[in-house]
Amino acid sequence: SGIEVFDLGVDTSAEQFVSTAVENHCGVIACSSLLTTTMEEMREVVKLVHERGLQDQIKVMVGGAPISQSFCDEIGADYYAEDAGAAAREAKKVPSEDGTFFLCILLYGTCPYLPAYSTSISKKFRQVS
Repeated sequence: SGIEVFDLGVDTSAEQFVSTAVENHCGVIACSSLLTTTMEEMREVVKLVHERGLQDQIKVMVGGAPISQSFCDEIGADYYAEDAGAAAREAKKVPSEDGTFFLCILLYGTCPYLPAYSTSISKKFRQVS
């Protein structure tokens, strides 16, 4: 499928997302959030990609229950995906020099089901891709 998934799990910092993407020559960072209180961390991921001048090499995709296209536009993310299936289909459209793509799940909070949700998104992404 040409898509490699790196699931960084929950409570992942913007620095971890960008560093992992750079180290693994990834073309896409996909961030998901379940809670409105965690949405701002997505803004930090986009900001860090731009601060490091990586916006031509790394595209940022956002999605999750509280996320919308207007929020994606507001924070300057490159793509919005309504669900994991849409994210996989969208990622396959993103140009990449070597065909490698990067999906990490960005979840913040202390709810006990978040790690299971993260794993579920990764599995869905792999199935669609």
